[in-house]
Amino acid sequence: MERFTAFKVDEVYYSHRLIEANEAEKRIAVKLIVVPRAIADRMMQWARERGLTPNIVTFAGDDMVVDRTINLLPTAIESKSGHGIRRLLAMLSLVALGLGAAAIFLELRQQTRLLAAYEANLAESRAASLHTEDLRKQVFRLLDRSRYVAHRKQEKPLLIKVLDETTQRLPDDTWVSQFRLEKGQLTLSGYSAAASNLIEVLEASPLLTQVRFVSPVTLDPKQGVERFNLSAQIAAKETRQ
Repeated sequence: MERFTAFKVDEVYYSHRLIEANEAEKRIAVKLIVVPRAIADRMMQWARERGLTPNIVTFAGDDMVVDRTINLLPTAIESKSGHGIRRLLAMLSLVALGLGAAAIFLELRQQTRLLAAYEANLAESRAASLHTEDLRKQVFRLLDRSRYVAHRKQEKPLLIKVLDETTQRLPDDTWVSQFRLEKGQLTLSGYSAAASNLIEVLEASPLLTQVRFVSPVTLDPKQGVERFNLSAQIAAKETRQ
């Protein structure tokens, strides 16, 4: 949730919808729907104080039509770890392609519409109207966080994009035991049948530059492959374009 939106997972209610499944290309497109808990909880409490029992939290599209097939009330979501780093990278790449076309965080225009709707409802009573200013401040803080996330994503490539690019570039006789991206520097550790070829392979990527080994390549006598540790810099935005 923190990777693709401006929120932590315990700050939101969320749901998803499968948009498309392409078995031939082994790709899926998923739409992610997210609402801040602070806003949803406040409005549900407002309804309870008036004798109403909320049983659904959903959203309205651009045409303001409410989608009753989506319920954002909390659900238990289980996660499973992958069986290997290459399988994990491939799965993340597929999910990222779907999320790239989905609503990965609340759009500023939609948040503004939500704020206007909440203010209209709260104006019905003096007690409810006292919460309007607090609600406005919360939404504005969320807007600032959304702008910050959007700015950061424009300045540097998404982590998932680097994962996808690395997965596509590495040969089949190479596997990664450690993948780390921090402050624009990528660090890879793992095993390869021909580690010396990895420099040329990764340098060919438009996302990576200054690829080099950070320690000598060693031979693992048990597995008959070479162990490597290398680093690379994430290319500047102008270079990627």
